[in-house]
Amino acid sequence: MKAYIIILLIVAGCTTQNINTGYLMTSDDISISYQYNKIDSDKAVLLLHMLSGNKDDWKGLPNILNKKFSTLAIDLRGHGSSGLNWEDFSEDDFKNMLLDVDEAKNFLEYEGYKEIYIVGASIGANLAVNSYDKTFVKKVVLLSPGISYRNIVFEEKNLDSNVLIVSSKDDIKSYKFSRNLPKAKLLEFDSGGHGTDLLFNHPELNSKIFEFLIN
Repeated sequence: MKAYIIILLIVAGCTTQNINTGYLMTSDDISISYQYNKIDSDKAVLLLHMLSGNKDDWKGLPNILNKKFSTLAIDLRGHGSSGLNWEDFSEDDFKNMLLDVDEAKNFLEYEGYKEIYIVGASIGANLAVNSYDKTFVKKVVLLSPGISYRNIVFEEKNLDSNVLIVSSKDDIKSYKFSRNLPKAKLLEFDSGGHGTDLLFNHPELNSKIFEFLIN
């Protein structure tokens, strides 16, 4: 297994949490920027942002998750400080975002975590469910998934009771899709928008995600 180098270490105001930033290198040689909030835990949550978003889009969710979980937020390829530009992507380039998720999982395995959880928004939600292997990945939370985002087709066969889908009625396409998915748990809001906008418009959602993951 490859060795990983953490480029920057910041001690974050307490003795039990370290915030590290750096880069992962995917199997196709794309650099992926990350922020890694490490605590004394054998569990970690991987955070996958929306299209045109970045690893800083998660509002207060990492702080709440860090009560029990380490967190790893990445910039998907073409976004933030990672390599490439998503606006130039072909369909295959978007599909290769799964390699970013694979490398993030490899990193967390290298770090010694026994199990991980994934929270994804929009295209990140589709990547999350498609990466749900039900062994190393124990639960996933999907904010505003869709049938297909940039040719990342949602894998319905991966759904079970360890998948939480969050959707808003004013996000019509995602809501119609989400409410007809079998087996997964569904949390609905009357309004709140799409993806990580739900965290801004419904701050209580942060705690609901935390409770789902720990129970």
